[in-house]
Amino acid sequence: MSTRSSSLSASPGTAISREIDSKYDVIKEVSLHLVELDIVAAIDLEQFDLDVDQVAADLVLTNQDTIDTAADVVTTNADVATTNSNVTAAQTAQGLTETARDAAAVSADFVDDLVLGAKAGDPTTDNDGNVLQVGAVYYNTTLVPSQLKIWDGSVWNTAVFDATGVVTTLNGRDGAVSLSAADVNLSNADNTTDVEKPVSTAQQTALDTKVDDSVVVTTAITSATFNADGSITIVTP
Repeated sequence: MSTRSSSLSASPGTAISREIDSKYDVIKEVSLHLVELDIVAAIDLEQFDLDVDQVAADLVLTNQDTIDTAADVVTTNADVATTNSNVTAAQTAQGLTETARDAAAVSADFVDDLVLGAKAGDPTTDNDGNVLQVGAVYYNTTLVPSQLKIWDGSVWNTAVFDATGVVTTLNGRDGAVSLSAADVNLSNADNTTDVEKPVSTAQQTALDTKVDDSVVVTTAITSATFNADGSITIVTP
């Protein structure tokens, strides 16, 4: 620390001067301390400003985090809504699937009750052991050839037959044909009893020429010939 020079000689005034110098030095030292304090204060103030800025920045980030959190909550709620919608759709699809499954099971059981499959003989119950339904069918493997049979409610009937070698047309007609006498060249035939059958003209002529059984033959007969027309030629002696 420098001291101010003085031209005062060593005298009572010199002592005063030294005291002044000493106080000056003190004042100078205090001033330096004050300057240092101002610098420190300025630095602290600047740091405070920096801290305030940091706090403000942190507050901005916190607000942004709050916004992001709110957005995440909205997104989560949307995801939950979508999940609930998907769950509802899945439940609906499951319900439809179960309904279709049950309907298919009913249909399969219905078919199984009607179509009994191949068997060696006429069944008395359906495949579930229940009463036979009208219209039930099965394939009889014992018959030769094997036959498809159908239940009419009381007996089993042949449903189809082998058409090999059968007549499929008659007199130029096909399908279900009802025959008449003319179809087989019997248009002149009558389905009457023998007693009711009429006598033809030729037969009646022949009967008219026969010997009357009331006539008594008194002469000897050499021979008798039956002619083609039904008459008899008698030769007497």
